[in-house]
Amino acid sequence: MSDASLYTVGGTVQAGGGVYLARRADPEMLSLCRAGTFAFVLTARQMGKSSLMVRTAEQLYEEGIRSVIIDLTRIGKQVTADQWYVGLLVVIQEQLELNTDSAEWWNRNRDQGPVQRMTRFLEEVVLQEVPGRVVVFVDEIDTTLGMGFTDDFYAAIRYLYNARASNPELARLSFVLVGVATPGDLIQDEKRTPFNLGQRVELTDFTLEEARPLAQGLGDGPEQGRQVLEWVLGWTGGHPYLTQRLCQALVDHKQQNGGGAWARQDVQQVVERTFFAEKSFQDNNLVFVRDMLTRRAPEPERVLRTYQDIRRGRRVADEERSLVKAHLKLAGVVRREGQVLRVRNAIYDRVFTVAWARSQLPVDWRVVRLAALGLVILGFIVLLPASVLLYRQLAAAERDADAVREELGRAQKLREDAESAKGRAEKEASSIKEEAQKSVAQAQRETQVLQADATKAKEEAEKAKQEAETARTEAQRLQAEAQQALAQKEQVERESARARAEAEEKFKEAASYVFLNRADDTLRAASSALPVSAAFSTEALRLYPSSAGAMDSLIRALVQLRSDPVPLAHDDNVLAVTFSPDGSLALSASEDGTARLWEVATGRQRLKLSHNKPVTAVAFNSDGSRVATASEDGTARLWNAATGQPLGAPLQHHYPVNAVAFSPDGKLLLTGCDDRTVRLWNTATGAEVSFAKAMTHRDRVTAVAFSPDGTRMASASNDRTARVWDVATGKRLSVLQHMGRVLSVAFSPDNTLVATASEDRAARLWEVAGDFSPMVLAHDKAVTAVAFSADGKSVATASEDKTARLWDVATGKQQVLLPHQDTVNSVAISPDGKTLATASEDQRARLWQIAPRSPLVLLPHGAAVTALAFSPNGTRMATTSGNQATLWDEATGQRGRRFTHDTNKPVTAVVFSPDGTRVATASEDGTARLWNASTGESLSPPFSHKAAIRSVAFSPDGTHLATASDDDTVRLWNTASGELRGRPLRHAAGVRAVAFSPDGRLLATASEDGTARLWNAATGESLGKVLQHELVVTAVVFSPDGTLLATASEDSTARLWDVATGQQRQLLQHDSSVTSVAFSPDGTLVVTASEDGSARLWEATTGRRLARMPHRSRVLAVAFSPDGSRVATASEDETARLWPVRSQDWIDLTCALLPRNLTRQEWPADVSKVAPYRKACPNLP
Repeated sequence: MSDASLYTVGGTVQAGGGVYLARRADPEMLSLCRAGTFAFVLTARQMGKSSLMVRTAEQLYEEGIRSVIIDLTRIGKQVTADQWYVGLLVVIQEQLELNTDSAEWWNRNRDQGPVQRMTRFLEEVVLQEVPGRVVVFVDEIDTTLGMGFTDDFYAAIRYLYNARASNPELARLSFVLVGVATPGDLIQDEKRTPFNLGQRVELTDFTLEEARPLAQGLGDGPEQGRQVLEWVLGWTGGHPYLTQRLCQALVDHKQQNGGGAWARQDVQQVVERTFFAEKSFQDNNLVFVRDMLTRRAPEPERVLRTYQDIRRGRRVADEERSLVKAHLKLAGVVRREGQVLRVRNAIYDRVFTVAWARSQLPVDWRVVRLAALGLVILGFIVLLPASVLLYRQLAAAERDADAVREELGRAQKLREDAESAKGRAEKEASSIKEEAQKSVAQAQRETQVLQADATKAKEEAEKAKQEAETARTEAQRLQAEAQQALAQKEQVERESARARAEAEEKFKEAASYVFLNRADDTLRAASSALPVSAAFSTEALRLYPSSAGAMDSLIRALVQLRSDPVPLAHDDNVLAVTFSPDGSLALSASEDGTARLWEVATGRQRLKLSHNKPVTAVAFNSDGSRVATASEDGTARLWNAATGQPLGAPLQHHYPVNAVAFSPDGKLLLTGCDDRTVRLWNTATGAEVSFAKAMTHRDRVTAVAFSPDGTRMASASNDRTARVWDVATGKRLSVLQHMGRVLSVAFSPDNTLVATASEDRAARLWEVAGDFSPMVLAHDKAVTAVAFSADGKSVATASEDKTARLWDVATGKQQVLLPHQDTVNSVAISPDGKTLATASEDQRARLWQIAPRSPLVLLPHGAAVTALAFSPNGTRMATTSGNQATLWDEATGQRGRRFTHDTNKPVTAVVFSPDGTRVATASEDGTARLWNASTGESLSPPFSHKAAIRSVAFSPDGTHLATASDDDTVRLWNTASGELRGRPLRHAAGVRAVAFSPDGRLLATASEDGTARLWNAATGESLGKVLQHELVVTAVVFSPDGTLLATASEDSTARLWDVATGQQRQLLQHDSSVTSVAFSPDGTLVVTASEDGSARLWEATTGRRLARMPHRSRVLAVAFSPDGSRVATASEDETARLWPVRSQDWIDLTCALLPRNLTRQEWPADVSKVAPYRKACPNLP
């Protein structure tokens, strides 16, 4: 390598082929990039930033870490935001060799903003196609300063860093920002959060040790080269560019002037010629520093004056948050030494002097005028000492004369000389006095002139001040006019935007009504068109979310889709049901002597297969071509599933046949009989397999099943056991013991579990190959049937408690509960897991939609549900029915603890304590009770009234319980001691409801006397505010902030009142008595319950109705979940239901249940301009 090629003057070392000098920043930068840490190198020009970046990228490549170097000068500044971002993506694509065409990808996603597209590209393309870490170096970031859209770019980088918490994949992506800027420059919008992430990498000047490789070209030997390098660093201070520039100049000088040893003065001459000569100030680096101190300085005067202080050697402390000092460091002219700032090197010290800085200061004419006035005054002050000096000289002369006279007195002989001297002294003194007087006069005249000048300068200053004030007033006037014009323009724009929005809203509302009319017309034309009607309603709500009509229509459709199963009618009790292998057909068996084949999609009966007595069991073979039936007529029969024709002779038994099952290959048929036997038949010949006679129980066999792999059989019996048998030999493999008769058995799809159902009120899951305690799934009465889903994740059960339930196999948690009117005898899950079939003693088989699970959870009770409440954390719900309160798991609908009053009187109210540990109930037996929410234990003696208690409420701190009673009183009780506090609060008639304000200071009561009243909770004093209804007031509740009170009444209204003034704010109208009212947790919504069979959702501020939620009978209670996402309703139709609140939740739920979207032909043509055709449900065809 030649001497000249050692040195790099401008550009990167790698591009110039020079020697790369490693510094402390090198390992630091490499370590940060390896760790995926965001970093930035923000410093002055020509400090080696880009060389460090390229060097680090090369090292990362060697370690298998991919990197991208984006030089923003390549993209340019005269571009649009779209062009700028596309430029970034193209560089990334090229350097990472991505398969995705970045420009095409960008255009394909043009409906999104540039920043969102950039972040998505990095997440969805870069991180998907590049498996390891990716480091993106962004060089020359100072070129973005002043571009109007790049604040978003740096905010997006910050988002990618912060999003690592939710998306760990983003930890593979990191950024390194390089340029001449401060972190505060990157996001210039003061309304946005500053760019405050990443770790700074400091680039320091070369030390002698770091710069040692440069000595190779500076002397005839190592020692001389080292000496010359020390002289070089003495001038440059190790500044990377200046050091390389001076070394290059020395090499050039040596080549032009021949060899020879270097001397210090030789180096100084080269320095003088290179940096201090006439044209030296054109050096790129010196031009950069000069511009940073003047033209590019944010506050030039403060920057220059601060630099002057540093240049003079004054102590100027470094402050990270000082804009001026940060700019000086960014200019590169100063550096931090300890806690103070110093001029960076001798070259800068020589070029940028105090005098130079002073010459660059802007002229301040106000200061000039003050300086002139100061000079006038200074002149006057200077002349005064001159006059004083003259007087002092005169006094000295007089003292000399006195000395002469004394001398004449001592020496008579010198008298003449003394007299002569005296005369001369007096004459000289007189002359001096005259001169002094003249000087004083002259000084007085000059002072008068200066005073006149000062007066004139003062007048001019005053005049300038007045002119400045006039200009300022004029500027303020112009600014006010401009602001007024701008405000008027913005007002016009706002009004135009509002008008456009209102017009668009009207168009959408009109289009929404078109869709609603189509929904109604479709349903009137054919009840089977419910899914299409629901699709029209979905589009109406999506188009106009605030439409109550659209919400009502969708809820009605969804309730029918979700809640109403498809009935499959028989003429007597239905005993069994199953699905065909493809799920398109359902087969049911009944005591009416028939098995019937149904189309699942329509509920239409396709075939009827007859026996002479009740049909007890049915089964499909694996390809769905054949059907097997079992009957109390002592036969099992095979049928053609397509034609209904019998296949072969009946398989004769001597006793009723209770169960039938095909082997997986369809070659064998398994039957269970009242004669205690399990029999195996050849389906081709109808012959019984010989060893099957050994498979017996001690009582009648109730159910049979094959394992999916065909190697095992299972049977259930009234002898309280289920037994597992070997198919090949008939050998018994295991016995599964219950406490009651076993009524059903099934294998899991993976052959690992056996499920059994028993009269002991439990279904159990047993491990086929193990000996562990089975998982127990509990019902309230005998469990009659059990069936696995095709994926093995769920198991369904049927019971005499009039329910069918779906359970999670892994956890044993209940997922779905389906209520019936009578005993459920059989259950089956469709192959796709979306439909559940049940067979019941109400002469119906039913097809239920179970997947996806709907928020419309039904909690069935045996009687009217009169009250309900959520636990504070929202995980549980309490309901009242009959003389009990019951806890439910809010997520699964599974029943929990029950709290029973001793009498048969109905429980009227239930509420959780604020901490959720206790439950309070009220009853018509005149008592209220406290219970432990976890154990169900009664916590204290009952709180008693003389008549039925209608309502209970905990104080916000849980220390007191308020009870409202038909005895016309409200009483306040200490929950710890059970003692009554204070006197009862009295109405003129029975009290229906009571509520505490959120701060616990007020009580509100609702009464049969037609009023609601407010009371001081501490003293029991009435506050005098009487809120009047026309009939009985049934409910009362405070808003979460305590400013509003809601009341419900038998006058068919609910009303919102201002607590402070007692003024009515809103009137909410129903068609019959309003029984209950509740606020949402944020206070924006109100829900009401009514005897008109509906609950309704309202906007609290406007009173606008948002939705209607129907029941089949009177709705008696409502409540919001603590997160405000659901509403719970309780009804006389013996159910409690949970409803979503947000319109989008209803849309999503409907999309999960519909079979398809509307077609283009079904789409109303008259709304296509406002609402072009689209798929309302992206998940559907």
